[in-house]
Amino acid sequence: MVVSALLREWDLPELLEPFSGVDFTTLLGVSGDFLEKLIPDINLRWRFVSKRNAFKSTLTAVDPAVPSTSTSSECNSRPGSALSSVSLQDTSWVESTSPTTPAPTQVSVPTHKRRSSNDEPAGHISKRQQVDVDSYVEKVTILVTSLSNVNDIQLEDVLKSSVCGRWILRTYEENNCLSDEARTDFVDILVAELMNITISPSQEEYASLTQKILDIFPNETDEVYYEPPLKSGSHQKLARGKLFDKFRSKKARYGLCTGRGSKKQSDTPDLSTISDLALSEEAAISVDFLSKWQEPLEEVNRHWIGAAPHRLHWLKGHDNCDKVAEYLALWPHLKHPDNGPKLIDIDFELSTVGKDKADKLLLKWDNFIKRFKVIVSKRKITSKQDSEGKEILSLLKRKDINDFELETLLLELLPSILSANRFVVIGEGVNSSKHKPSVVEVRSAFIVRVNAAGDLNTKICQLRERMAKVGGALQPFISVVGERPSFTSIYVCLDSHLYKVKSIKEAVDLCFKTFFALHCDPPSESEHLWQFVQRYFFDIKIAKKSNITAVTTFITSLDACN
Repeated sequence: MVVSALLREWDLPELLEPFSGVDFTTLLGVSGDFLEKLIPDINLRWRFVSKRNAFKSTLTAVDPAVPSTSTSSECNSRPGSALSSVSLQDTSWVESTSPTTPAPTQVSVPTHKRRSSNDEPAGHISKRQQVDVDSYVEKVTILVTSLSNVNDIQLEDVLKSSVCGRWILRTYEENNCLSDEARTDFVDILVAELMNITISPSQEEYASLTQKILDIFPNETDEVYYEPPLKSGSHQKLARGKLFDKFRSKKARYGLCTGRGSKKQSDTPDLSTISDLALSEEAAISVDFLSKWQEPLEEVNRHWIGAAPHRLHWLKGHDNCDKVAEYLALWPHLKHPDNGPKLIDIDFELSTVGKDKADKLLLKWDNFIKRFKVIVSKRKITSKQDSEGKEILSLLKRKDINDFELETLLLELLPSILSANRFVVIGEGVNSSKHKPSVVEVRSAFIVRVNAAGDLNTKICQLRERMAKVGGALQPFISVVGERPSFTSIYVCLDSHLYKVKSIKEAVDLCFKTFFALHCDPPSESEHLWQFVQRYFFDIKIAKKSNITAVTTFITSLDACN
């Protein structure tokens, strides 16, 4: 009972089985080769020794007869190593002794006069020392047992012991229900009681506490306080409820969440890189969830919103070349092929400029295509440098292309029609360069066309190397795969991660939103094209950005078309 309670309190449920036959004395004293046999995994062994030493140090404050041990010496065990608090002269007894039989133990008791080494054999324990050991074990057993019995909480007595609790009881008696304020205060009281116990309640204990709540407040609903996880079927979900969420929030605030049974990515960067941001309880819950789980998607999306201030703080504090790659590694949820774009949509709507504008482009797209076709029909491309534009214009006259191919070709032609003819700065720092990009460079920075999917990775590497030479970062861009006028697939490229979309319309919409969701700028060569998307489709005005004259003129031309 004591051993299992301690292991649960230390958030080490995976050790319940190997320690099933170990008594309390052995738990505190086992070391050396036998500890390594019990816990082969060095990381798990380190956690166990650290938790045990911390527990011993708390007992030492009360009983100086229990000195602490060295974590490193126990984890890197070797023959002949010994504990400073409880030394096992010989570990062979473990294999030959009944699990319930205490090991021969030698305990240092500072309050007793030590005998000389010649007075008695090594390893001998005097009767007085044995009495002290038995008394100590009994004292700690009572302590741990009393702390571990979550089910023994007398809820009504807890409420009656405080002014707030008595007010909650009186409120329910008078109104036959709890107000939101009373319910919140009640959960705070119950969570405070649980935190004093310092044990993460099991599902059964949460259910038991919820039943006790209903016994006192029968008109309350159990799902409000605790809803158990659903681990099978098509609608899987994690545990939730006011009691569960508040308890996890408190543990996260005090740095006690260790993610029991979590699916944490081993190569995910440490969230402590942004821990300087003071989080609300709700945000702490969300950050803790997202650091460990990537499903169910419904819960991910809910906590994605909750963790938004935390993520925004990180994005604003990082402006290096690898920012997008680091952010994707920090929040791998964005790599989900279907839900990743939804998370970008969420962040765009949460931004100061994107509120209520998520569907703007989709609503105006058909009208734009209709008007842009009118403008294109009246234009001729005479520049010798724009042979690709001439080819696209010729393909648009074909009768055998479908609407998706037509729209893709029109967007690829946009750099030929909307020409800013301006100098831009490529890259950052001493290696940056200032020049007037050609129409070919503008088109490549807006939509990258490759003939085969295998060529895309090569193209991404080339673009990244090019930007690295000028101290810049590879920004999100669109890629169309296949020979004109057709295409086999369309992607939005975030660093080396690809989102596959169905049409050029979806690609432009998603790529534009990534600039706001990831707090990054579009490529300098195609900045005027993205400013057009920003102003024409989304009607977004940014005070710090000056309007490009060519964009204003082009929007006026579109508006004039019937």
